[in-house]
Amino acid sequence: MTTRSLVHCLLLSLAIAAAASNITTDQQSLLALKAHISYDPTNLFAKNWTSSTSVCSWIGITCGVNSHKVIVLNISGFNLQGTIPPQLGNLSSLETLDLSHNKLSGNIPSSIFNMHTLKLLDFRDNQLFGSLSSFIFNMSSMLGIDLSINRFSGELPANICKNLPNLKKLLLGRNMFHGKIPSTLSKCKQLEGLYLRFNNLSGAIPKEIGNLTKLKDIILNDNELRGEIPQEMGNLPYLVRLTLATNNLVGVVPFTIFNMSTLKKLSLLENTLWGSLPSRIDLSLPNVEFLNLGTNRFSGNIPSSITNASKLTVFQLRGNSFSGFIPNTIGNLRNLEFLNIADNYLTSSTPELSFLSSLTNCQKIRVLILAGNPLDGILPSSIDLGGNKLTGSIPVTFSRLLNLQGLGAIPSCSGNLTSLRALYLGSNRTGSSNDGINSPQAIRRFSYHELLQATDRFSKNNLLGIGSFGSVYVARLQDGMEVAVKQCIVDEDMVAHISDFSIAKFLNGQDQLSMQTQTLATIGYMAPEYGVQGRVSTRGDVYSYGIMLMETFTGKKPTDEIFIGELSLSRWVNDLLPISVMEVIDTNLLSGEERYFAAKEQSLLSILNLATECTIESPGKRINAREIVTGLLKIRDTLVKSVGMVRVQG
Repeated sequence: MTTRSLVHCLLLSLAIAAAASNITTDQQSLLALKAHISYDPTNLFAKNWTSSTSVCSWIGITCGVNSHKVIVLNISGFNLQGTIPPQLGNLSSLETLDLSHNKLSGNIPSSIFNMHTLKLLDFRDNQLFGSLSSFIFNMSSMLGIDLSINRFSGELPANICKNLPNLKKLLLGRNMFHGKIPSTLSKCKQLEGLYLRFNNLSGAIPKEIGNLTKLKDIILNDNELRGEIPQEMGNLPYLVRLTLATNNLVGVVPFTIFNMSTLKKLSLLENTLWGSLPSRIDLSLPNVEFLNLGTNRFSGNIPSSITNASKLTVFQLRGNSFSGFIPNTIGNLRNLEFLNIADNYLTSSTPELSFLSSLTNCQKIRVLILAGNPLDGILPSSIDLGGNKLTGSIPVTFSRLLNLQGLGAIPSCSGNLTSLRALYLGSNRTGSSNDGINSPQAIRRFSYHELLQATDRFSKNNLLGIGSFGSVYVARLQDGMEVAVKQCIVDEDMVAHISDFSIAKFLNGQDQLSMQTQTLATIGYMAPEYGVQGRVSTRGDVYSYGIMLMETFTGKKPTDEIFIGELSLSRWVNDLLPISVMEVIDTNLLSGEERYFAAKEQSLLSILNLATECTIESPGKRINAREIVTGLLKIRDTLVKSVGMVRVQG
């Protein structure tokens, strides 16, 4: 063997030995993670992560083609419970570390923040806690950090951007951080997204954020931020989304904010901001799709130029002091889906409420709220509901339309609709029969006290049986009719009572419940199929229970004045819940100790998500009673465990 050949062999041997050593180190680090997992419902580790196989073949592991070292660790969404071991910091070539959507708890080891090769760190949606203020973020390759939806607390680290020169996204929302937003964030020169929503951050928004010229998203809603919006924020050339809703901001909104051509979403909801809108808002915000200025102190007119913002889908000005005419050209907003201009001082330029005629061009609109304005006039003849496939009951608020004219088949002589029991709209399905005005028995509403008397105070002698959600009683009404009443509604004090919640039904002569019945139900709780077909089923009970859940946790009744036309309690929750659970929940439910805020918020979100699954329009797609019970028990157990862990911290 020549000297050169010997050298080659030695070098090859050293390379093989080094590779084996690296794999051994990586394997030890990963096995340490396996040892820290206390609950593995899919048996991911038991079946796959074994020392008898190469780590490069393990589920969730990706190795480099040449180095054969672990470069990706992704075990997202396996519902794992346990803690994160410090040995993960020894994965010297790791580029992606994704442990998101599990139930991992405890602190993040400091070794994680010293991984020089790491580009993506994703620990979102776990139960991690502790403070980050003492950590040194020495991660020069890092592009994105996502620690949202956890229980981190303390102040944001002042040095977080000192050694993160390439960071593009920082997501710390839905935690319990407090204190000020550090001005040193301006050192993250490559930052494109800053997401700090749903924390307890206070103080002013640092003007230094205006130096982050590559920012596309600033999401700071649902904190306790104070002071004015910095002028510098309006100079960001690429900003797409600016969300500052539900804070304590004051003052006039900088003109530069309304002059950002790249902006698609602007939400300033629920602050104490004032001023007026620019007269040519269509030119200053040509790409705006979502504009929410609700619950502030804005005043002045709605500029007619807003109707040229052709991409606008959500437009909310409710709860301000806007005055003047609602633009008659508002129908030019062909992509509009949600319009809420309630509780202002807006009027119509004509007695015929011509802006409503214009809105008939908005074929995508789903929610229209005009309440609380001094509107006075006659509905235009263009509002015609015939030839559609409308479903559901006629809103009780129609009774207040004293000058109602030209609404499909309703004649002008309808006048006061206070005695209307059913309404025929022609070629529709209104929740009653298709024979025009029905008898008073077609739709009947009963008070709790009436049913209390009719069932002899829910005497056991009148008990027919016990169902999925409650007992069923026979009620003998004063006119001699016998009906079955079941389940519960909620009174003004949010106390549940057994009532005609969903499946009150006529009994036949043999005291047997008939399968095809006329439906007696409380408006708002009744499943859609009851009104169309008159059929009862356990799926309808599920729908009614879902409405009750929504009522309990939003503090709103399905018969509240806000729910008119197509806007029902169920629709309202479904529309706003994806935006934020804080948009729909009763805020009194989150008035307890702040350290439990994240846990309670997550539980409320889970409950309302379950309620939406109960109220799906198609009966066959709704969850069943067993799934409801299982879901509620799981939510309860998660909340108890979460609160317990927070108490341990304290």
